[in-house]
Amino acid sequence: MVLQGPKEELIVSCIDEELKGKILKENKIEIKLNEPFYGETLVDKEKMIKLIKMATIANIFGKNAIESLIDEKIIEKENIKIIDKVPHAQIIKFS
Repeated sequence: MVLQGPKEELIVSCIDEELKGKILKENKIEIKLNEPFYGETLVDKEKMIKLIKMATIANIFGKNAIESLIDEKIIEKENIKIIDKVPHAQIIKFS
């Protein structure tokens, strides 16, 4: 998980641990799930949920992370995009 952004913004990038280092490919889309963007810090489910609730922008990949956020009603199933068989969601909050 990576946290970044100016003081007014909290950007959270999160992937399931088993996706670390993978490259997802679908049609003309290629997404590298690597440390420079997603970081190397591992957090538990509760901390992930807490940070994503605080985030103004979040980028999430992985079945476990996505299912946890659906269970918490942070995201909805119909807003999930599947890329190379991996669920993906983005959250953007406007003030």
